[in-house]
Amino acid sequence: MTAYALFNDYGDCTAVMGVKALREDAVPVADGVTPDQLWRSPAGEIAIRESYDGLPEAVPAGFVWEALGVADSRAFVDGEPVHFPLTFTRRGQHLVEVKGRYRMLRFVQVTTYVDDRARAYPPIEDQLDQIFHEGVDAWRATIAAVKDQFPKISPAGE
Repeated sequence: MTAYALFNDYGDCTAVMGVKALREDAVPVADGVTPDQLWRSPAGEIAIRESYDGLPEAVPAGFVWEALGVADSRAFVDGEPVHFPLTFTRRGQHLVEVKGRYRMLRFVQVTTYVDDRARAYPPIEDQLDQIFHEGVDAWRATIAAVKDQFPKISPAGE
């Protein structure tokens, strides 16, 4: 049995069905494929999509995404088209989507030095215990090591 796929203007497969029905634009494809696996090039060639993994799940504020680096794909952050290079400046979670020949749908966490330090500092109970047992100078050394590891920088990476 042959399956038939429908594609939108961007080459994204919108449906795979078992019958051609009344749609003249339905394209025959292999049985068992799903819409997220297929893509149609501007020339009309059908291809199996590949995943895109060119962006980590967490980046520091000021991180610059230089380029998508793959042909026949486009990128969106929080639903807005990306114009490269893109600098991540707003902290928090952002939905990043790559559409086209390559595909990715991922939440990217943008962190600042404040977030990094907060994760790296020992719990307050341990800090107080260190002050009691080792003194304020030992505690200051612990805190200074975290501050040195995650220096204070502006969101633009300056």
